Amino acid sequence: MDKGVILVYSTHDAFQLEKHFQQKQIPVKMVPPPRHLSSDCGFCLEFNWEDEQKINMEIDILNLEIQGVHKL
Repeated sequence: MDKGVILVYSTHDAFQLEKHFQQKQIPVKMVPPPRHLSSDCGFCLEFNWEDEQKINMEIDILNLEIQGVHKL
C-alpha cells in the first residue's frame, strides 16, 4: 500500500493535525520527515495514500498552512 506524508512548519502543527485526523478517524502516524523531502528536525504525518483526498479536504477545512503533501 502506498504511503504519503504531510510536511508541516512546526511540531505544534503536527500534533494539531494528528489530533484532528484521529477525531475524523483518518489513520495517521507521526514520523520523522524523509530526508529527501526535508532536512528539518521535527515530525511529519504519514498516511495511507488512498486517503489523500480526505487529507487535503481536512487541511483545507482547518485552513492550516503546510509545507506539502507528498506521495512516498
